[in-house]
Amino acid sequence: MPYIKTSDDLTFHYALPSFQASIDPQKPTMLLLHPRIFDLHVLDPQLNCERLSKGFNLLAVDHHWHGLTKVPMDSDLYDFKRVAKDLLAVMDALKITQFHLFGVQVGAILGLRMATMAPNRILSLLLCSTPPPQESPQNVQTYRAMREVCRDSAGDGTDSIPQEIVNAGKWIYFGSHKDAELFPIWLKTSNLKASNQEYVEKFFSSLYAREPMSDADHCQTKS
Repeated sequence: MPYIKTSDDLTFHYALPSFQASIDPQKPTMLLLHPRIFDLHVLDPQLNCERLSKGFNLLAVDHHWHGLTKVPMDSDLYDFKRVAKDLLAVMDALKITQFHLFGVQVGAILGLRMATMAPNRILSLLLCSTPPPQESPQNVQTYRAMREVCRDSAGDGTDSIPQEIVNAGKWIYFGSHKDAELFPIWLKTSNLKASNQEYVEKFFSSLYAREPMSDADHCQTKS
């Protein structure tokens, strides 16, 4: 399991395809950023795609408070700018100057943040399930209500969050798609647990307290 340490002494877990031992300097790199709740392994089908790997170094990273990345938890609201800045530092530590980026859900928001911070470094963006630029008041109210429900466990003797939140998550992530049954399976390895209220708060703050990207963010010029 490879790890990389940034200049700020933060340790990030990353992964290459199972059939690739190291980054090939002769190929461009594509950074894969996973959605909320789950770790980089949710992108294993893309990471281990031999067809994609013929043209790219495929690189997945567990971003803050997910998977095996070792970023200390704090009581602050989720800070997209900080996370994006740290992910750029990960690429610095890996000595990858420019790269393509594939982001899903919160990974898509982080990709946009990274692109505005370092437009010369991002060669292309492929964004999936990208949230709206700003959450509606109705969505914010719903997320706050869901967060309150998650102060309790499922009540079934496990450390699971309540079942109604699991059901809502399945619908949000998959809708009526047959792969919706993967959600509770993936949830078992997630940090989103009733006993981990620090993560629960961090997770929901990334939903109900997300700052919209400003005009200044979009107007950064390439150096």
